[in-house]
Amino acid sequence: MRSAIVCQCLGTVANKTSENGLLMLYMTALAVSPGRILLYLSLFSLTASAMTLTASYFADRTGIKPLGLRGIGIIAVALFGMALAGFAPAAWAAPLVGAGIILFALGGSLFGGGWFGLLHGLVPAGMRGRFVGRLRLSTRTTNLGAMLLLTILLHKDSPVFLFQAILATLAVLAIVRLVVYARIPDSSPPSDRHGGLVAAVSTLVRAPGFMRFLVYLLVLSLCTRNMNALLLLLDKDILGFGDDLVVAMNIAFSVGAMAGLAVAGRAVDRYGTRPVLLFSHLAFAAVFALVCLRGFFAPDLQVGLMALAHTLQGAILLGAGVAVTAEMLALIPPEKKALASGLHLAVLRLGIAMAGALSAWFLESGIVPSRGAGPAAGRAYDVLLVASGAVLLALVFLPRLLPSVRRHASEAIGE
Repeated sequence: MRSAIVCQCLGTVANKTSENGLLMLYMTALAVSPGRILLYLSLFSLTASAMTLTASYFADRTGIKPLGLRGIGIIAVALFGMALAGFAPAAWAAPLVGAGIILFALGGSLFGGGWFGLLHGLVPAGMRGRFVGRLRLSTRTTNLGAMLLLTILLHKDSPVFLFQAILATLAVLAIVRLVVYARIPDSSPPSDRHGGLVAAVSTLVRAPGFMRFLVYLLVLSLCTRNMNALLLLLDKDILGFGDDLVVAMNIAFSVGAMAGLAVAGRAVDRYGTRPVLLFSHLAFAAVFALVCLRGFFAPDLQVGLMALAHTLQGAILLGAGVAVTAEMLALIPPEKKALASGLHLAVLRLGIAMAGALSAWFLESGIVPSRGAGPAAGRAYDVLLVASGAVLLALVFLPRLLPSVRRHASEAIGE
């Protein structure tokens, strides 16, 4: 079990490069426009969404470990490739990073497709809760430590070679992760199940309430899961924050996320999923409105304002994630847990990809100008924030769509 925790800690920083601002800052240093940055970042979620279900299906058929080893190997190649892209001519650098992002997502899908199945056979039933808690705390702590280190390494406008060195280091860690992963015992031999992927998914979505849950998950991820990347881009592109300060904003997000994880579990146990999700909708809308008011604050106060916004967003996002996961556990048929979790992840990533693509198109189109002085600065970002907040508020008044199967966490535990 210790090898499993070490394995995830070795890969957690690389896994978050599309969310923690590292790739965004790298592409900014390569002089890529904000709209294209969001588009390239959305390629990760789009590819992962397309591959996750297939990977989950074949992990059962071909064996978890062989697929996972190939996935980590591909991740290492992708990270080295993105690092080398900085040496390419300007016209080729950004597309090569985009290709690396697609390759990374492919490797991540192959690894993730069987990860929970591997843990299921590794961790005794009586220890699963404590193990998951240790695993999440370890990866979050590792991520936080890495972000603190990056604030020391990065400056206001860091050179390209520094980002290349960081990505190359992450690639080396991926190779070490490959060795550690190979040592994890696999007690889940390949199964010889009959029936195709389409038939299995078709059966799953007919489970009571599951299709409605997927629709809700898609809308929620479309409006919330890409917002950290959007706010980090606003910090850099509109407010002129240095690279070190952008990373500090992501640290604020991580601190809020850890707080959200700590509080949400108890809240879901006590009040159920629906009240937690209703609160998160209102809280998200309030945070987005707060960000839209940044132009009325002095520059020094804007730093504190955005730090507060990132912290609150992290807490709300991870808190809502706990409620959504708890709801999924109550909805999925017991005999299709692996495929159901894969479908859940695929829809989640599809929403992130759609949000990134739509945001990229809107910023690049120039329909609403991003430049201006005072409150007018970053107006295009504000339109995206207001639109997302409006949809989240509308969902509050659509009770039939909001998940409500599960009232207390204890109902979904001990299956």
